[in-house]
Amino acid sequence: MNSKQQLAVYNGRETSRTDCYSSGNRVYFYPTEYLTYGYGSSALLTTRPNGNQEYKVTDHLGSTRVVVDSTGYILSQYDYEPFGKPLAKTGLDSRKSFIDKEKDYESGLGDFGVRKFDDGRFTSIDPLWEKYKGWNPYQYSGNNPLRLIDPSGLEWFDIDGTGDWTYKKDTKSMSVTRKDKEGNDVIVEQAGIKQLLSFDGKSLNIHTADGKVLSFQAESGILNSEGETQADKQGEKGGPIPEGAYYIDLSNVTKFDDLSLSRQILSTFGLQSPSGGKASWGEMFTPILPRENLESGRGGFYIHGGNTPGSAGCIDLCHREQSFFLGLGGVVQSNTTTVPLFVNYPKK
Repeated sequence: MNSKQQLAVYNGRETSRTDCYSSGNRVYFYPTEYLTYGYGSSALLTTRPNGNQEYKVTDHLGSTRVVVDSTGYILSQYDYEPFGKPLAKTGLDSRKSFIDKEKDYESGLGDFGVRKFDDGRFTSIDPLWEKYKGWNPYQYSGNNPLRLIDPSGLEWFDIDGTGDWTYKKDTKSMSVTRKDKEGNDVIVEQAGIKQLLSFDGKSLNIHTADGKVLSFQAESGILNSEGETQADKQGEKGGPIPEGAYYIDLSNVTKFDDLSLSRQILSTFGLQSPSGGKASWGEMFTPILPRENLESGRGGFYIHGGNTPGSAGCIDLCHREQSFFLGLGGVVQSNTTTVPLFVNYPKK
């Protein structure tokens, strides 16, 4: 190509051409679809070259189900088998389909990032197969595709969750109803945010303004004989992180492999923080910072991974920390650096 420049179409507009051509020292490539607008990973609003607008309706998994125009007229409709194979379609093809993933034009395989997807199974072995030796290394979402998703081919998680935080457009805030010590309903409202985290002793949840909840199994503190968080010991040394309001700073997420080699070695042998190396902290971790004074006086908590569930008060995702940070990075706004975290254990 020598001195030729490759140019791309951008800024939410499509041309009438679907090929490419060369002119002078420039080569123009025209996509059949284009960048659109919307909150989260799914682009929900599309503006066509003639100015017509189209709206994409997705299901709880993020899969495209219906595309309508500005009058509500259905332009296209899609149905899928449980593991993502197209079952029925009317209208035009959608560039993104099952769980909002795009298929490679030449191979017909879904591009899930780490691995390729072939309508029900991955085409390569799970990179984390050693942690899931009881599972077929090609299976998708723990064979539970109606509830769980695996957007990268690395780890599956519950997209519905059990959170009850909701976004209020009128006040631009997230709110939730909790019970106080006397059993009365109390509304907790956080203004000016569109995403937050919650931890209930069983899962660490990402709540977004569009109503989605991404849930990741997590524990905290020294676990009981059944492997569960002991919420009644939150004020004790070695107990779970106390109830309260916290936050994390996305600019302060550390990858263990980014530490100096000497520090990695010292960490592994417990001679320098983070003590215990990857076995105790996993691939990624970040501090949990308090937004209010805690009665227990405890602190120094982290969100991290590791090989064995449980901790001395941190929120332990075990081997799910990479999927958590990947999921969080996919929903936060580009100008967001801090994300609130609320710890609340169900009252028995």
